[in-house]
Amino acid sequence: MVTVRNGPASPKRNKLNNHGEDVDVDDDDEIIGDGDSSPQLRQAEHTQQKHAKKSLHIAPMIRVTNREFRQLMRILSKRCVLWTEMVVDETIFYCSKSKSKSPPSTSTDDAATSTFNREKVDVHLDYDRSTEHPIVCQIGGIDPEHTAYTSRIVVDEYGYDEINLNMDCPSDRVQGKEFGAILMKDDKVNRACEIIQSMKKNSNNVTISVKCRIGIDDDENYEFIHQLIQRLHKAGCNKFYMHARKVLLKGLSPIQNRIVPPLNYPIVYRLCEDFPKIEFYINGGISGLRAAKRLAYGYDGEEKGEDKDSNIKNNHHSVPCTICNYPNGSCIVPLSKVNVPSNLRGCMLGRAVMDNPSLLWDCDVYFYGDDSNPCRTRREVLTQYINYLERVYPRRCCDDQDNIQTNRIPSPSVRKTKDYCEVCSDWRKNNCLITSNFDSNKINNNGGKVKVKITSHVMQRSIRPILGLFFGLSTSKAFRRKCEELIADKRIRNCGPAFVLISALRIVPDEVLDKEFIRTEDLSNVIEHVSPQL
Repeated sequence: MVTVRNGPASPKRNKLNNHGEDVDVDDDDEIIGDGDSSPQLRQAEHTQQKHAKKSLHIAPMIRVTNREFRQLMRILSKRCVLWTEMVVDETIFYCSKSKSKSPPSTSTDDAATSTFNREKVDVHLDYDRSTEHPIVCQIGGIDPEHTAYTSRIVVDEYGYDEINLNMDCPSDRVQGKEFGAILMKDDKVNRACEIIQSMKKNSNNVTISVKCRIGIDDDENYEFIHQLIQRLHKAGCNKFYMHARKVLLKGLSPIQNRIVPPLNYPIVYRLCEDFPKIEFYINGGISGLRAAKRLAYGYDGEEKGEDKDSNIKNNHHSVPCTICNYPNGSCIVPLSKVNVPSNLRGCMLGRAVMDNPSLLWDCDVYFYGDDSNPCRTRREVLTQYINYLERVYPRRCCDDQDNIQTNRIPSPSVRKTKDYCEVCSDWRKNNCLITSNFDSNKINNNGGKVKVKITSHVMQRSIRPILGLFFGLSTSKAFRRKCEELIADKRIRNCGPAFVLISALRIVPDEVLDKEFIRTEDLSNVIEHVSPQL
């Protein structure tokens, strides 16, 4: 049963600590470090990080940050904060129809309260509660009534750690529905404030945050973004994820809006200084863990902190930038450690980790200061991911229920007539290990027409996240081609996405699978976004 609250919000708010636990704090409170000891190799640095309690977030990306991608991220890092794709409030509102097939009411009157339709909403909001925390649900919407209802479901029915309002997306489709980045426009900000207030009243003290740009169209001066933050903060938002570019609603595609407008990190630093009680996070153009850590914790260079930081704040508008030499007016230089604002709480990685997931392997040690990382080789990562696929998308080659399709999580319950088929028998007998000791000729000899029971949508969702795992290595292109070839092969699809992945991995040499990842601090001569050649 879902009821939208119309009463006042609690004065307390909810934060995530670095273990993904909720901590209720007042606006003026700080989250105190847990004081755990750190490894001898990086002791001093780790001590500072653990007390700072900054966090690294995986940015929300449409058709990317789905359940399968998030599971891969969690295999690589137990500490990073995961985000959903943007969930449209209207979608949740109408997926939760009452039995009368009318839109659900948001009245607190019990007679008018709708019945929650979990099966339909699960498609958009369900996640693995045992592994995915801490996790943020991003909502897009324009109707305060719909966003209030969605917030209530997100918190009470699904237990998300934070709810974020999307004021960042510039796509034409989103603009046409008048939400996303268009909410930054001056004539829409009042509506954004109403939405924040409605979300806050219905979030049961879970944090409400905003993700936005530093400017929009011709409104790109500091006064504009300062006033925007001020108004949204007054409405109840104390946490902002700043994509450090302006957005152009006309003339640029969403892809171009991630590249063409120049980056300007100093704007975010200035916002941190002007709003000391607000938490800020930097998003945009961050190439890897080294860049993220330098932004969050500051750069320990030879420059004198005060002089260098004064230069950053006052001289970052030249083209090319006189500080970091970026050609199009961007400034991405970090502050010195002594002058990083305490309310700059972390960073976001987006396309970098999508293209090259391997760079996240060192997150827990390098960024968070933990004693160890979850995985040290690609084989370890893939073994866990294959086991995950086996669990959520079990094989359909051994049942006789041709009329039932596997098209999403959870997979349908079917009765198996045997343990394995001729195609996947050798792999099953090897206990689903990554091995080349099975006969691929059996695939070609399968013969005849096969009733496909696992949809291509499931195959794409399952395989796409790991296509970048060999980014920068000589085997990367061949692995991608093999995956695409096997996904299209209907003769083996019923054996499940795990079997398709294991079949594609036969072309990857063992030395590539078993070679340990390189520590981030040892990549001094390698571009962060590109893995080194073996």
